[in-house]
Amino acid sequence: MIDRSFNVYIGTTFRHADFDAVGGFDETMAQSEDFDFWVRLMMLGGHAYYVDEALGDYRIRPGSASASIVRMILGNIKVYEKAARTLPADAPEQAVLRHMIADSRSALGFEYAIDRIIEGDIRRGLQELREHAERLRGLKWRAFFAVWRVAPSLAQPMLRWRRQLHSRGALRLSLFRRAPRAA
Repeated sequence: MIDRSFNVYIGTTFRHADFDAVGGFDETMAQSEDFDFWVRLMMLGGHAYYVDEALGDYRIRPGSASASIVRMILGNIKVYEKAARTLPADAPEQAVLRHMIADSRSALGFEYAIDRIIEGDIRRGLQELREHAERLRGLKWRAFFAVWRVAPSLAQPMLRWRRQLHSRGALRLSLFRRAPRAA
C-alpha cells in the first residue's frame, strides 16, 4: 500500500472496530486522510481486498480538498513521513518510504515548475521543468521541449491548457460502475 501499487479510496468498506483501533481519520489532515487511515490500518496487521469492478462514481469539484494535485502530493508526503516516524528504523518499509518521499518531492517540484511557467516566469520554470526530466518521458514531452526551445513563449499557454485538461476538479472519476436499472 505504501508504494501505491494497491490504491484505496475513501469509498471503501472496513470494520467499525478496525476504524476505532486506529483512532479513525486523522483530523489534522486536510488531504490524504483516507490514505493515512489505510496505512495505519495495515501497520496494525490489517488486510485489504481488491474488487476489480467499478461500483459507483466519485466526483471532484474544483473547490474540493482533492482538487489540487499539489495539496494531494503534500498530503501524501505527510502520510509517508508519519509512517516513517512510526515504523522501526530497520523496518523494510523504510526504504520504500524514502523512495516514495523522494518521488513525491520530485512530483511537487514538477508541479511547481509548471506553476512558475503559468505565472509568467517562463525561463526559470522551463529550467526547473528540465531538472525533472525523469518525469517527462515520451515523444510528446520531447516535442514540447523542441517547440519551447524555438518559441519559449508557447510554454505558458500550452501548460495552462494541460493543467486545465488534467485538473482533478474538471474530471468525474468513475470508480464505481452502476448496476443496470430495470425497465
